[in-house]
Amino acid sequence: MTAFESRTLARRFAQLLDADDLERLGPMLAAGCVYDTGREVLEGPAAVLASYRDASTRARGRFDRLRFDSELVAADDHSAVVLFRDHLTLRGHTHVHICHQRVTFGADGLVTRIEHHELPGERERLEAFLARGGPPL
Repeated sequence: MTAFESRTLARRFAQLLDADDLERLGPMLAAGCVYDTGREVLEGPAAVLASYRDASTRARGRFDRLRFDSELVAADDHSAVVLFRDHLTLRGHTHVHICHQRVTFGADGLVTRIEHHELPGERERLEAFLARGGPPL
């Protein structure tokens, strides 16, 4: 696999997450895909998709408006780093929460590993935003 292919696959992965299109994301995940959320390690496409689905459901139930976008920030022959932005609106207040994920691909182009990374200070800024508009997560 080349860095170009990793970039192409990572952009597709990110676009599907931004669109909350887990049905089309599923086939991109290898049978043994591992997702390190930073709090737990999940194994298999069903567990990975359930984690993304649960996070989306919680967010959509909590915020008045919600929009996702992302950008590719780095890529090599086997992986890419994607910066994700969650645009949140709650009771007239807005906030953009930022994190990144490293996505690793197998030779077949399927996602074999996802590593979620919180950026320094982002969790605290999100908690402060939630404190102004409602209870913390």
